Amino acid sequence: MGYFFVDAGRVQGDALLLGREDGRHVRHVLRMKAGDNLLVSDGSRYLYDVEIKGYPGGEVLCTIVKQRPLPLRAGPRITLFQSVPKGARMDWLVQKVSELGVHEIVPVYMERSVRTFSEAQALRRQDRWQRIAVQAAKQSDRVDYPHVGRPRPLPEALDHRADASLSLYFDEKEGDRFLKEIRCAVPKPEGIRLAVGPEGGLSAEDRLVLGGARFVPVSLGKRVLRTETAGMVAVALVQYEWDTVQAANAGRDS
Repeated sequence: MGYFFVDAGRVQGDALLLGREDGRHVRHVLRMKAGDNLLVSDGSRYLYDVEIKGYPGGEVLCTIVKQRPLPLRAGPRITLFQSVPKGARMDWLVQKVSELGVHEIVPVYMERSVRTFSEAQALRRQDRWQRIAVQAAKQSDRVDYPHVGRPRPLPEALDHRADASLSLYFDEKEGDRFLKEIRCAVPKPEGIRLAVGPEGGLSAEDRLVLGGARFVPVSLGKRVLRTETAGMVAVALVQYEWDTVQAANAGRDS
């Protein structure tokens, strides 16, 4: 059945309230009733064993039976700085890297990005991508879910996310440096920042900005990938090299 997610603000004392979308799923798909039990996560701090009390207004009112810290994830947390692709391809990317276990997704505009948004559009996109990330986390049985940032220019995004012990960007012009040698040099980073450029490739200015933020260029091989494919492949390769797969079932056994 997996985990359900609740905003921390909807946890009050020994009670929590899941939204109407979860209410429809729990009540009409899973056919659960008062007295049945669920596992609920706030996505960042706590895991709750709860008992369903009812469905007021179509939501799910629950009593907390047990509260415990979220199980620790293995390996470093991954933050992905992804150049926003055109069309609906960002939706697909957010879904896939959320399934893979990325910690945070930061959509960015680079010099050759083909898509930018007004402030109102950016907020709507952020809300849409966040909902996709939460649904993907549920389907992949994650006990947490990634935060999706508001689309913003690369320099601004990097200023807001400066805390990582290893920062990498994937560059089609880099032919000599691969992940394996970096993993040997930095075997246990606490956090990894990944940057993936736009469809047209990184510009000289993009490389200057990334280098100034202590990002190291690395190769993904000889093939030229679409930006959303490169983002997914980059996350998967980093997980493989640093073993960042989260023990999703640990919460059930503790």
